[in-house]
Amino acid sequence: MSQIITDVQIEGATTHIPGRFLIGNDSFQIVTDATAGKGGRGQAAGTSHLIGGALVTCALNVFRGAIEHDLPAFRNVHIDARFQRVEGQTNLGSLHLDVAIEGIDQTEADRLRQLYLDNCSIYQALSATKALDITVSSRPQ
Repeated sequence: MSQIITDVQIEGATTHIPGRFLIGNDSFQIVTDATAGKGGRGQAAGTSHLIGGALVTCALNVFRGAIEHDLPAFRNVHIDARFQRVEGQTNLGSLHLDVAIEGIDQTEADRLRQLYLDNCSIYQALSATKALDITVSSRPQ
């Protein structure tokens, strides 16, 4: 059995606008900004948005059946993610993901939470250095 290797290449470039950057590759481009406190405009996605977006994308993928293919291919999942940190500090601060999944009970929500924690490489990398709070709850249809 051959091993699948994920090889992601992302390029970054400055723009003529201070604190605004382009990142991407042949498939996509994203405009990012440094925060206003760090010399950017703070209007486009920043580093916290990108990290939060990676965690949310991974969660949506897990909860929609990427790991367990017998999970319903379509289920309503809503995630609110929130980063908080003290301005001027360089650490990530705190992160809370609040996930609501329609049509499941709390036992299944707890099981899916663990499936996410076990299978999201972004979560695993961040949680090795930072405590992350992940809540998954059932939502009646």
